Amino acid sequence: MKKRFVVLVLAFVLTGTAVITIELARKSYFYPTIPQPDFSPPGNRTEAWQQDLDYFQNYIWLNRPYTDETRQDALFLVQRLRENIDELSDAELKLGIAEAVALSQNGHSFVRISDLTLSEGRIPIMGRMFDDGYYIMWTTPQYRHLLGGQIVSIDGHSIEEVIKAFRPYSGAKESYFRMVVGWFLETPSLVHARGYANSPSSYRLGIRPMDSETVTEVVVSLDDASITPPVVNPSDMVAPIPMDRWHGLPSQLSSMPFFLQEWDEPFHYRVIESINGFYMRYGANNDVGEHSITSFNRAIKSELSQHAYSVIIVDQRSNNGGDYTRTYKLMTHLPELAGEHTPIYVITGPMSFSAGISSVAFLKASGGEQVTIIGTEMGDHERMWGETSLLTLPNSQLDLQLATGLHDYADGCYEFPNCYWLDFFVNVSVGSLSPEIVVPFTFEDYVFGEDAAINFILDTHGES
Repeated sequence: MKKRFVVLVLAFVLTGTAVITIELARKSYFYPTIPQPDFSPPGNRTEAWQQDLDYFQNYIWLNRPYTDETRQDALFLVQRLRENIDELSDAELKLGIAEAVALSQNGHSFVRISDLTLSEGRIPIMGRMFDDGYYIMWTTPQYRHLLGGQIVSIDGHSIEEVIKAFRPYSGAKESYFRMVVGWFLETPSLVHARGYANSPSSYRLGIRPMDSETVTEVVVSLDDASITPPVVNPSDMVAPIPMDRWHGLPSQLSSMPFFLQEWDEPFHYRVIESINGFYMRYGANNDVGEHSITSFNRAIKSELSQHAYSVIIVDQRSNNGGDYTRTYKLMTHLPELAGEHTPIYVITGPMSFSAGISSVAFLKASGGEQVTIIGTEMGDHERMWGETSLLTLPNSQLDLQLATGLHDYADGCYEFPNCYWLDFFVNVSVGSLSPEIVVPFTFEDYVFGEDAAINFILDTHGES
């Protein structure tokens, strides 16, 4: 008996030691220690940028999505920037760093765009891309008459031409890039650095007002930007959120599209009685403040266990990620909870990102043809690098996000050690996660309070 007890204790200790060792190895591999900058205070602008570019090379070696070829291209670009510091403006140098990061072609690897643009100065207008154009959503009091206007040109250049000029500075999927491109467009010095504005501090915007087909030109200057634009993600941009000293179009609309209702709840569900449907919306894949995603998942499971619904709708349009383990169990069991003959719709969009994409993959893998993806393209590819860390340049203070862990929901992830190790236990291969039914989100629908994706489902299932 004593010998058996000793063996059990030894086995327990060895198992515990192995688990701890594996966990330490996981953290070390996927969340590496970022070397701290070790420079003397720079004596001038040139030296400050030299230090930043030297330190930036750590990023290029740590960010794993680079191939051998693109890593060398990035290092070559850094050397070229270093040799031309005195001939380049700060805006051009920052864009050069963004281009080197974007060469890794990964949505999770980027220069934090709020740092990139706010340090240069943004105009007192904030717009958002819809599937039918770029529209002004928020302004300071001086420009509130422009709310709802469509920006069609900058200093005589079509807005699409200017958008295309910034494509080399984002390695993200096109859908996500178009969601964040406004930060570039609203920063005159960056537009000027690309050759599409006549001045680094002002430009002429061609704007088509909401109630007119006639384009008017408005000169907007950084001199008018007495109120620093806040950092607002594109999902919140269309919601009636409080924003001190800013006027927003959302508060002027008589009704909100279905998915924007009850927006103060990051996790929301409701019954749609007209089709005996059950709707759930995820605003993240993690807890948000006091809102528990675990409690929300339990409520969903309880509701589906007690009622037989004819249609299930899972709205992932505002789920920009978090921890995929928080939804894995529910997503894999949802088809069973719904019933094998109950159609499940997953609504996606450009802000469906990271663990939000993982959730869609888990549900699609479990439900197969029972699950229909509807909406527009998500914000990253089925094969993507996540598990991120931040590296901050010492002088410009630009935050650069790097990625170290591979996920592949198209074909499954089997590359060791690059694949995130937990994926070997939750591996799925679903092929494409592009919408099977494409339903754009247009500005016209938005201002009339229409949710075209929800309307499609209601029409399909016979709402009277």
